[in-house]
Amino acid sequence: MHYSLHQLVARFSLTPLAATQLWGLTGMDAAPPDFAKRLSRMLVVVGALLLGLGAIFWIAANWQQWGRMAKFGLLQAGLAGALLVALALPRARVAALLLATLLLGALLAYIGQTYQTGADPWQLFAFWALLALPWMLAARRDLLWTFWIWIAATGISLWIGARPGSIFDMLFRSYRSVGMDWLMWFGLTAVAYAIQRAGLAGANAKWTLRLALVLALSTVTLYACIALFTGRNSGLYVVGLALVGASCALLWVQQPRDFGALCVAVLGLDVLFITGWGSLLSGGTFDVGILLVFGLGAAVVVGGSLTLLLRLNRSAPRTQGEST
Repeated sequence: MHYSLHQLVARFSLTPLAATQLWGLTGMDAAPPDFAKRLSRMLVVVGALLLGLGAIFWIAANWQQWGRMAKFGLLQAGLAGALLVALALPRARVAALLLATLLLGALLAYIGQTYQTGADPWQLFAFWALLALPWMLAARRDLLWTFWIWIAATGISLWIGARPGSIFDMLFRSYRSVGMDWLMWFGLTAVAYAIQRAGLAGANAKWTLRLALVLALSTVTLYACIALFTGRNSGLYVVGLALVGASCALLWVQQPRDFGALCVAVLGLDVLFITGWGSLLSGGTFDVGILLVFGLGAAVVVGGSLTLLLRLNRSAPRTQGEST
């Protein structure tokens, strides 16, 4: 919009007064019509988050002074109170459910510490995500689903870390373990995509899918780059490049297009292209000339991607609520 206005001012040689009037007609200097409502909701959510964290810190500071039943009662009372607020006050529902979700995690953690169930840490987050799922479905808010994706992603990360061997062992041993990791991350992304398309996170939901996509593409890009530079199982680089490229293509063809998610996918593709370019040039060693050529090639890749995305942002339809 700013670029178009500058073009109009230059083309018709508008005076400063006329340019100011033209700017006023666009309404871009006015506050959004629902700004007060959004600000109020944001402050309520921030207040609930601070309240939840303050309660957790206060409990942690006085934890040793209470008995087991007092601790259970305190956590359960806080959880029940947050749920009652969510039922009684629709305007505070998102904030109350966010607080309830935090307290649910604290309660599950205390149960695991008290009874020494022997469960792995990833199982705590798996149960946390499962038990909080009905609240997410009832609230239908992007913020809560984004937090739920974070809980599920933490569980996946802990599950991967609980297996014997490091990331290098998994890369060099077989494709099976890497494929399982990628399947888990892209499965979480598919869940986030289904949530968004089904309208379960609200009309303008976008951060749920973006967070899941960032996590999935980061994992694929990391594994592919490590496999390429170690020189073993380098076929994973080709597979990773194909997966990230397919993600870009899918985000390109979907309508309305999520420009933010597409930027994330293109960034992952840029990283893989630049990594491949550097590996091809170096052959295991770097000198000044190679570094210069590598830098120029990286600049071309990033500059070309940015130019393409900017043109796309000006011309193609975007998701509702996305600004230029």
